[in-house]
Amino acid sequence: MENINIASSRDRMSQPQTESYTAAKGGIAALTHAMAISLAGKAKVNSISPGWIDTTGSDITGPDATQQPVGRVGKPEDIAEMVMFQNISMQLISW
Repeated sequence: MENINIASSRDRMSQPQTESYTAAKGGIAALTHAMAISLAGKAKVNSISPGWIDTTGSDITGPDATQQPVGRVGKPEDIAEMVMFQNISMQLISW
């Protein structure tokens, strides 16, 4: 059994007026850790913590893009690809 949670880097890099989102994403990170401990040997548990993801399809350029480690703002398909990668990787890992 595999479990992949979607957290966020926002639990470590807050902005004003994002308290509820930050707390929720921090809770997912903590839940992932607790599940990994509780389900050790029974299930593989991991999470993905993306940074800024543009869901509008805009072409974001300039400092907003270049400050990102990959030089651009993320896209939803980046997360989907990571989920697929982790799923395949987790299936290949044996206990």
